[in-house]
Amino acid sequence: MTNPIASLKLGGAAAVLTALMATASLAQTAVPTEGMTTMEEVQFPTLDGFATDQEVIDSLSAQGYENVVVLRGPETLIVSGERGGLPTELIFSATDGTLLMVDGIEPATDG
Repeated sequence: MTNPIASLKLGGAAAVLTALMATASLAQTAVPTEGMTTMEEVQFPTLDGFATDQEVIDSLSAQGYENVVVLRGPETLIVSGERGGLPTELIFSATDGTLLMVDGIEPATDG
């Protein structure tokens, strides 16, 4: 290249391209937020008696649930209610009363 104007144009284009690439990489940099939030451990309910719907309602009411509704299926008990103003759907095993799901998520097991 013998033309100095063409060299300046090429150098200027390279500088602009470098600046744009640096800006894009800075925009993608993750910055950790201060004061990460944590979730308190939630105690899930247990069923002491599950032979009748009223036993289920009484058991969950004693554990702080309100507006409890029980739907029985062939293998599950679907129980909906509110605790602390938050609606919750609980799915229990109809055979032994163990908690299978809470709001569509399997509870973590100790072990």
